[in-house]
Amino acid sequence: AKFDGGGWDFKASATYYSYYPFIGDIYLDRTHIPVSYLGQKQIGTEKTDHIGPFDFMYTSGSSAEDGNVSFTYNHLSCIIKLRLQLPAGTYSKLAITAPSKVIPVKGYFNLMADSPSIIPTEYSYQLSIDLEDFVVTDSSADYYVWLLSAPVNLSGVEITVSVLNGNKTELQCKKTPSREYLRENIY
Repeated sequence: AKFDGGGWDFKASATYYSYYPFIGDIYLDRTHIPVSYLGQKQIGTEKTDHIGPFDFMYTSGSSAEDGNVSFTYNHLSCIIKLRLQLPAGTYSKLAITAPSKVIPVKGYFNLMADSPSIIPTEYSYQLSIDLEDFVVTDSSADYYVWLLSAPVNLSGVEITVSVLNGNKTELQCKKTPSREYLRENIY
């Protein structure tokens, strides 16, 4: 991203930082930028618009050149892309559940650190996403749910993937990931 000073100048002697998504609090502590993976919602079976508000990013400090500041964003989250084959119908929720509280759902990062990373403050058994207009018409086709997460090590942990349909019936399968889910990656 590149920003220009427009009607005012960026100071060459200053260092500028940026993070995304923006939290509208002018007094926000730059060493404690909050993150939360609660409240995710995917609309439809094809769209990924919901990723933005949970794709936490930061930039390293940058100085102004010729009245401009350029930022290169680094992702702090990972994406768990779930490939589903489901019976025809409408679905309203998906959750991954672990046998213990190992899934970080809230935390913060220090924008001023040399290499910011998410510091979890709250763990849960489950990470979920609401589904709206998620309609399966072809039970032999693959459908995708994009779930954002803080980095998490689920290697060797048996998780349950649950999907709730319009009749409030829950469909489940169990999976045992063989990896740690690292930031800046899609799994």
